[in-house]
Amino acid sequence: MSDVPKTAGTDQNPELLPEDWEDSIRAELEAAGEDFPGAAEWMVYEMEFEEDDRLGLFMDHDDTTVIRGQQAVKALDEAEAAAQGWAEGSGHEVSRVPFGHLPNLFQYALMTAVRREYIDPVPAYYLWVPADLDDGKPAVPVRRFPPPVEGSEEAAIEEGKWTLLRTEGVIDALAERGW
Repeated sequence: MSDVPKTAGTDQNPELLPEDWEDSIRAELEAAGEDFPGAAEWMVYEMEFEEDDRLGLFMDHDDTTVIRGQQAVKALDEAEAAAQGWAEGSGHEVSRVPFGHLPNLFQYALMTAVRREYIDPVPAYYLWVPADLDDGKPAVPVRRFPPPVEGSEEAAIEEGKWTLLRTEGVIDALAERGW
């Protein structure tokens, strides 16, 4: 709990918390000699895929391998600042995207971390669909993610290419995930 930033404002909805949550946590922290900062409402997850992650992902079946860090904060503006700082530090272009536009690998990692249980992958596990599916278009661009192993012949063929799939089929495939 000591990692939770101490802020004056909060976005918390007290109706979502058990009645005695504050007393219980306060007593536990005071016994450990720590201050009670209040409960965090937002969790920010830093995720990145690197070649070395393949072992954890595919041999250990651990989707959380791509999670590099997490931070609990009390307010949305703090969450955005934390995410912005992590993204800018990666050297990649920074922009806000809807959850559904992230590669499914990252969606699985987050859902596994939040639910704290293994989620069986479905064929959509390897898709990246960075587009809206409800715009009425018959096809949507998709890309495999994670990409093929760097330096492989397959990677050279796929580099920078997208595949068009029927929108209806992509929607059905994504629905199998359960979120």
